[in-house]
Amino acid sequence: MLYASCGVAWGGDCGIKNGYIDGKRLSLNTEFFRLITLLANGVGVRKLIALSILIALQSCDSRTEWHDGNYEVVWIDTPELSLYLNVGEGALNQRVGPEVIAVGANSKYITVKQRDPNTKLISFYFIEKATDGIYKNSAEVTKGPFSESEFQKLSTELDLPKFSKEFYY
Repeated sequence: MLYASCGVAWGGDCGIKNGYIDGKRLSLNTEFFRLITLLANGVGVRKLIALSILIALQSCDSRTEWHDGNYEVVWIDTPELSLYLNVGEGALNQRVGPEVIAVGANSKYITVKQRDPNTKLISFYFIEKATDGIYKNSAEVTKGPFSESEFQKLSTELDLPKFSKEFYY
């Protein structure tokens, strides 16, 4: 997932596939020493180039902090959280940008509380799951931003879920 979130798909016969080389999971701690060992032992050029690229991509780091079905609250390279739709094979479509500070879900909706990273203003959003899809962009499916009073009214009318997870960073 680490490498896929960077938009990299390894394949072919270069020896690296899905973050593994020759069946062993790669990590930053082992990659540098593997590279030195490979250089010393005279490995194929294609594997060496692929491993070098993999090491360069180590700065692309991510972590899922919450998920509900295909929806995930993730940070990628920064501690700021965003809501994404996981569309498969490690690809993510952003639904609500940073900073997501709370999220909730039920069978019909995802609710999001967001703090603007610059102004620190709080906004609220919701997504009706049935209208979302992998080929839709955020503007087509994400409703908001709403003020707290607008969101409270919509929550009552639509029976939106309460926030079940808050994030503190």
